[in-house]
Amino acid sequence: MAETDIYHKVKMEDILEEILDVKSKTDKIEILKKGATNKKISALETRIKLQLPPDYKSFLKFSDGAEVFGLSLCSVDQLYNIPVIYEDNSGNERKLNQLYRIGFDGSGFSLLMNLNLPNGAKDPNRRDILDSGMSETRVEGTLEVIAKSFGEFLYRIIDGSKKQSRKYDWPRKQLIEDPEIDRSMFWLDPEFKPYREYAGVEQIDDIL
Repeated sequence: MAETDIYHKVKMEDILEEILDVKSKTDKIEILKKGATNKKISALETRIKLQLPPDYKSFLKFSDGAEVFGLSLCSVDQLYNIPVIYEDNSGNERKLNQLYRIGFDGSGFSLLMNLNLPNGAKDPNRRDILDSGMSETRVEGTLEVIAKSFGEFLYRIIDGSKKQSRKYDWPRKQLIEDPEIDRSMFWLDPEFKPYREYAGVEQIDDIL
């Protein structure tokens, strides 16, 4: 993928059509579920006192949780029941109300969404998707921003999945099929650089 800033160009309806097409032709989408109702999503937003971005709500209405390309995506109920906790050097804990786990990558590491709209952002879908590098939901160290919206996140999954069974054999300078390749984060292009990093809880609290 040549472009590095694509979040504002992604159309969710096209992504959902692509998911259905991939599901009909391959085994890379294991489970799609019955979509969540507007009432259920609204009840979630009321409980957490935050608004979900439109593209993410569109996906939840399409499938309330899913197993796609080796990733597990949370349902509405799972999203509400999994708080993200920050623990400082003194052992003090607090819940980060704006961060929610939306799923796991293929290695079982948590994928998070920052539900705060960044200051100055005009696109209502704009929400940071973060790779925690942790299986639990305790924030430690650096969090990397791997997508600027849920739509872009799905786009990268689909785009990268097309390369999942291939690797580059440098002595022969060719791509070869490799069923044993590690698929945990292969949906991210090897040359992809995180958009930004949260180095600590202060940056999470004060999004620029």
